[in-house]
Amino acid sequence: MEQASYRNLQSDRRWSTVRRMVLCALLTLATVHCVESIFVDNLSFMNLTSYENGTEQMPFQGRVAMIPVGRWAEKSALMQRESAWIELRIFHGANRRLEPFSSSKVAYLTVGMMASLLAVGFGVFLGRRYLPGVWWLPSALFIYMLYVTYAARADAHYWYPYDLPHFALFGIAAICLLEGWWVAAFLLFLTDLPVRETSVYLVPVAIARAYARREWRAMGWAAAMVVLWVVARVLISRHFSGNASDSRIHWEFWAPALRNPYRWGQLASAFGFLLIPFIWGWKYLNREERFFVYGAIPGVLLTALYGVWYETRIWDEWLLPAALLMSFQAVRAINRGHVSGQLIEERPSVDYRARAAQTVIS
Repeated sequence: MEQASYRNLQSDRRWSTVRRMVLCALLTLATVHCVESIFVDNLSFMNLTSYENGTEQMPFQGRVAMIPVGRWAEKSALMQRESAWIELRIFHGANRRLEPFSSSKVAYLTVGMMASLLAVGFGVFLGRRYLPGVWWLPSALFIYMLYVTYAARADAHYWYPYDLPHFALFGIAAICLLEGWWVAAFLLFLTDLPVRETSVYLVPVAIARAYARREWRAMGWAAAMVVLWVVARVLISRHFSGNASDSRIHWEFWAPALRNPYRWGQLASAFGFLLIPFIWGWKYLNREERFFVYGAIPGVLLTALYGVWYETRIWDEWLLPAALLMSFQAVRAINRGHVSGQLIEERPSVDYRARAAQTVIS
């Protein structure tokens, strides 16, 4: 009897391992599909040659981290072969996309793919740590929201070479702050610093997190972030001082975005249409998680002030922590029995419907 129970336990473990492997494979394939869709179905907003030569307008040129990647790709025989292979074998030379796959675009896609897989893998790690029953949920929500906000575009179908690396670095750093992993968060901030200037949005998150935990010494990390960010932005601004600039508030896009019904669906697609349900689930967040959201609000509002609203990928740096918090909300709501109605409502049988109809008639 004990031997049979041991065999059943071993069989269950093997089956559980197989299921985890299948789910991880599906998450990987979903990530690959999402990133490929972003680069195939969208058009580069920037002139990539100008960006690599340092003559693109600001603030796009100031996001300097991907410049070496583009310059290397243009000289790389490997990237040129990959570009020719994609054009010949994938598209068969036909003009079925908005722009050709240059060697630099292949390199940007590769880096973006690796960054997105890193974000998804970190989501799996967090799921296994906190949500063992639905460990796949944070990563699945992240991929879903990324696809809706960046790939499934009806308008403003643009891609940027630094976006996906920034989303991964910023999102992981933000969660490290939520966890209190200050050294890891600071190192990720340093890595993200030349990728995009919005890395500074981590500072109010760090301050809110330190206040929530009464970890006043941690304020030093936030101060160091501010100092390094200011130094980096001053150096970059001076280096590209002769470039044209589009660093301004885009007032002219606000009214058209609100009065044009064609754009309403895309406006609502921010955070994958889940922003309002997230607000409704506020009571399922604990104190530290709420302070994390308080720290994120300044960055979200500043993005809304300077960004084009119907280009909803502008908020995608928050997708990974949002996916984690939404997963917490969903699981806690179910565990506490606060989900109204049955989770699965059985379809009435034919006999039951016939008896119900007879009752109504009589």
